[in-house]
Amino acid sequence: MQPEHQYARVPQEMTKMDQWVCWENRDGRKIPINAKTGQPAKSNDPDTWADFETACKAVRSLRVTGIGFMFSVDDDLTGIDLDECIDDQGKIAEWALVILSRFDTYAEISPSGRGFKLWCRGTVDKGRKHIIEERDGEKSSGIEVYDRGRYFTVTGQRWEGLQNSTIGEAQEQLNRLLTKYWPEPQRLERPASELPHSGSVNSSSVSIQERAARYLAKVSPAVSGQNGHSATLLAAEHLVRGFCLSDDDAYPPLSDWSQSCEPPWSESELRHKLDEARTKGTAVAWGAHLQAQPSLGAVADWPALAALPDQLGRVEPFDIELLPRPFRSWIDDIAERLQCPPDFPAVAAMVSVAGIVGRKIGICPQEKTDWLVVPNLWGAVIGRPGIMKTPALQEPLNILKRMEIDAKNQHDQEMQDYAGAQTIARATRKVKEAELKAVIKNEGDADEIVGELMQLDKSLPVRRRYMVNDGTVEKLGEILCENSNGVTVFRDEMTGLLKGLDKQGQEGARAFYLEFWNGNGRYTFDRIGRGTIDIPAAILSLIGGIQPGPLSDYLRKAASGGAGDDGLLQRFQLAVWPDCPRHWKNVDRFPNTAARQLANETCDRLDSLRVCEIGAEFDPFGSIPYLRFDPAAQECFNAWRAELEPRLRSGNEHPSMESHLAKYRSLVPTLALLIHLCDNPRGGAIPIESIERAVLWARYLETHARRIYSSIAHRSTGAAHTLAAKIEEGSLADGFTARDVYRPQWSGLTERDTAQLAVDVLQDHGWLRSEKVGTGGAPSTLYRINPQVLRKCVG
Repeated sequence: MQPEHQYARVPQEMTKMDQWVCWENRDGRKIPINAKTGQPAKSNDPDTWADFETACKAVRSLRVTGIGFMFSVDDDLTGIDLDECIDDQGKIAEWALVILSRFDTYAEISPSGRGFKLWCRGTVDKGRKHIIEERDGEKSSGIEVYDRGRYFTVTGQRWEGLQNSTIGEAQEQLNRLLTKYWPEPQRLERPASELPHSGSVNSSSVSIQERAARYLAKVSPAVSGQNGHSATLLAAEHLVRGFCLSDDDAYPPLSDWSQSCEPPWSESELRHKLDEARTKGTAVAWGAHLQAQPSLGAVADWPALAALPDQLGRVEPFDIELLPRPFRSWIDDIAERLQCPPDFPAVAAMVSVAGIVGRKIGICPQEKTDWLVVPNLWGAVIGRPGIMKTPALQEPLNILKRMEIDAKNQHDQEMQDYAGAQTIARATRKVKEAELKAVIKNEGDADEIVGELMQLDKSLPVRRRYMVNDGTVEKLGEILCENSNGVTVFRDEMTGLLKGLDKQGQEGARAFYLEFWNGNGRYTFDRIGRGTIDIPAAILSLIGGIQPGPLSDYLRKAASGGAGDDGLLQRFQLAVWPDCPRHWKNVDRFPNTAARQLANETCDRLDSLRVCEIGAEFDPFGSIPYLRFDPAAQECFNAWRAELEPRLRSGNEHPSMESHLAKYRSLVPTLALLIHLCDNPRGGAIPIESIERAVLWARYLETHARRIYSSIAHRSTGAAHTLAAKIEEGSLADGFTARDVYRPQWSGLTERDTAQLAVDVLQDHGWLRSEKVGTGGAPSTLYRINPQVLRKCVG
């Protein structure tokens, strides 16, 4: 490959600069080479650098290894080197994936193929290096960041995980990177004059104007396009209302603060803001900052900032080995092509199988009792918009859609045959009725003709149903009356269904869904106009997607005694909320046809399952045949249940979580049966391999359930994270009250008690300190912000 073509993907912003060198490997060191002379190049001598075209041509003429880019104090580029973060199998280290996911800029694979180099716009003042992992006898993995005095080798091998082929703005991301890997005091700081005052502010020795200026210095600068007008108006209100300054006294500190805004405001604009703050402002009370006697205090007087607890609990990643063998390659292929968590299609596949098996066969989980579990499943996939929930669900459900279409086509043909038969029957009926009249007239025996007439009455063909997208419970009842094996309901957005069932007047519909989860009962509708609909087999599978926000709101209302406090949500045993993969790659290939064909054939086999051929047992007093565990599997199930039951009786779980785990009594036998039916066409007693995988499913699902119910069991955590974000973005100034937290009605902080919980968590972790202030009546509680937080905000 010619060098000119090899480097064709290098961003034009870089190729237009005269900051290029060549390089060659000498004793393991990458030596920069002057492309014009072949002599060593110097990072502090631009005369030893060349333009891009000269450097590319010199690779061939000088017979060196490649080209490189010199960073200069005169440009605004910064380079990030992630070294030794790709292993021999091509897997990227987690720490490197985190960094890559935060930068939207040009990145390429290093010459060794074991690292990345990124170019972005921003400054870091001086070069830095951090070792991630020391390795004996091998090169260590680590991070290097430079914006001057160094060069990076350039390969032109752009990494497809970052789609940006240009140099992106990344100062904020760089600041975060520096804060994490190079903390104080090495980290670049603003000049001391721009930082909050680190000593005590005494109202007797410091003028109100000076106090106001120091207070305003810790307020985040306004940025155009990011509510800049509102932020500037709020800053003006702090001065003229909080500190009761005149416009003339307020203008100098406001003008100084404006210099850090993007862009700075003109004098006329600032004067207008001061006037508007005085006449129209309502966010800051008159004299609030004077009454509070603000005092930041020295940093040394405050405890070190502690990291807030995780907002979401840790969940286990999905192991493809949990699936039935015929589905593993199929689900793995779907997840890779869609670049989505494999949890999503895996759950859809298992719910689909449950819908196909339905009431054909059940499982008796105990060795001797008649406790019967019908393998019915409800599933829900949880994730924010845009992470491919719907496509991931639809691919496995395509099997049900195909069966639905085939059944419709067959029904259409049967209806045509039925119409033809009815035409013949009507003509025959006329002939037979004439014969019957003659026989009766002659007082003959009419029984034979009456029997022939009765045989002419044919039943209307019934359409087999597999999947329903939407429908009233009355219509679902009619469908289920004709389909005793049950159907699967797919709701793209499950929140609509849940909220619909919460409405007044929908109590019957809610009871309908609750009853149809077990799968082994019956249900009767009595409706005026519809009459009585008797459903001998009440079973319904359910699958859909939910967004985290609406789910948390629903859970909180249910936990406080709302309509959802009846165990409906706990019936979604296959509810998963996986972490969204941070690494993305463009996968554009055809589906794995062989894997998809095997999955379809397995489902077709289950659809035509003949239970008498797989060793099913029959209870003379029951209508559903069943299988049992073999001895080893029975022992495994008994041991698992012996561990579950004491936990359910301990009282240590939140009631919602306890109710959810109680449903695992039927979940584990259900999964064991479905896995067994998929893996073993000949059936027989359920082996230990199937129950072991079902138990692993339960352990995996429990971690997801704990994440789901954490929003009510630990609601203070999410509220604390929200409050911390508001403080960091400058929405709350030092000396705020609890009312200031819930009054703006920020999402997750709309209620007084939730706001107080969030404040308490931040106090426990050193972010805040409470202070009682006299107001002429009952003392008011103000909350001071740790100066370390304020420095993070303005540094």
